Amino acid sequence: MLTRGGTMWTESRLMELGLRRRMELGKEVWGQMPSFLNKTLLAKWNWRFANEREALWNQVIRGKYGEDRGGWCSQEVREAHGMGLWKGIRMDWKMVSDRMVFIVGNRRRVRFFRDRWCGDSPLCVSFPSLFALIVEKEAWVTDIWDPLAEGEEAERFLERLHGKRVIEDVEDMVSWTEN
Repeated sequence: MLTRGGTMWTESRLMELGLRRRMELGKEVWGQMPSFLNKTLLAKWNWRFANEREALWNQVIRGKYGEDRGGWCSQEVREAHGMGLWKGIRMDWKMVSDRMVFIVGNRRRVRFFRDRWCGDSPLCVSFPSLFALIVEKEAWVTDIWDPLAEGEEAERFLERLHGKRVIEDVEDMVSWTEN
């Protein structure tokens, strides 16, 4: 036990003050970090959520909040008050998702029109007039591109169109074929 100016300082009181000071120091350091570093750390957790589906922590988050967008992210956290850890992380999902490009495997978790998997932008952005005709705008790749059904025919169709160009200032013509 220590005394200082009439105040008794017990070991537990000193430890409590030390812990409190370390926590305050941690908040100061976190607050002084450049915001891009804070965003980077949050983005890393969103990225890990999308890619580490089997991790226990990931399954706990999925169980508590549910999953969204094919399981690439959790549903938005809708707690009435306060700012929980995962709520803060989830708020930066848009920053991560805007920079994601999907690699199609079994076609069950990538949206055909809305996800960026075929080119530099989603198909709904690249082909807006075609997208306007589509009834099922949130369809998965597997719903549209089924290689066991019409996929072979669709593939042949796309191969036939490949390399064809429309030349605006040249009139349509006819040509002779030997077949």
